[in-house]
Amino acid sequence: MTPDDVIEAAFAKLDPVALGAAFGIVSALTLFLASGTLLLKGGPEVGRTLRLLEHYLIGFGVTWTGALIGSAEAGIGAFALGYIIAWGRNWLLAAYAHLAKRRAESRAQRDLLDKI
Repeated sequence: MTPDDVIEAAFAKLDPVALGAAFGIVSALTLFLASGTLLLKGGPEVGRTLRLLEHYLIGFGVTWTGALIGSAEAGIGAFALGYIIAWGRNWLLAAYAHLAKRRAESRAQRDLLDKI
């Protein structure tokens, strides 16, 4: 196993699409289930606190239609967030691995020059 293989294994990349999909699915399901639970529970004023999401999600409301629209919007937004997080992590780790490799090469070269 070469040093490059060790570095590659230590700094394995995240799949941005997979992380984005996971974030999106979890967010969409959570919002839909929260809205659905409140709608099934009923009461005089359904989802007063959850209704505040109307300010952030266009078309969301504590109704079945609003829950579907809000879930789609939350899923898309969370997908984008997960994608950006994975991409940024991959970029930062690639930069760090590159710097670590350059430092190791520099130390090896310095040690070689010291022996001469």
